[in-house]
Amino acid sequence: MNSRGDILEQSLATLQSPYSCIKCGEGAMIPAIQEGEPDYTDNYLCAQCHFHDNIPTVGILLSQVFTSIAGIALCFFLLQEYLITDELSRQGSMLNSFALCAALCLLFLGFGYVLYKACQGFKKRRRYLSTKTK
Repeated sequence: MNSRGDILEQSLATLQSPYSCIKCGEGAMIPAIQEGEPDYTDNYLCAQCHFHDNIPTVGILLSQVFTSIAGIALCFFLLQEYLITDELSRQGSMLNSFALCAALCLLFLGFGYVLYKACQGFKKRRRYLSTKTK
């Protein structure tokens, strides 16, 4: 007679997934639901070695990329509009120009970081998709 663990192992082995485990290279990464979550998320579990990892979804990654590009473009627009055309320095003090430049630099760094994390997420997805089962 099969135990509960054997039945679970057999059912996990029959699940199909486009992701392969990068730790063991043999198992398929299947969606895993965590307690308290309403539906499947980007959490995956290897059916073979039970390795757990988060694989970001394409929708989230594309949203990060487009938001970052729009934010960086807005930073460049504001830099060009208010600092390069020198409108702000005619109307206000040097302190206002410095504060705007500092704020724009912080925003630029923040959007750059989000874009970097999106690129890392795409690389992570590619690693899971390119790992072939043996």
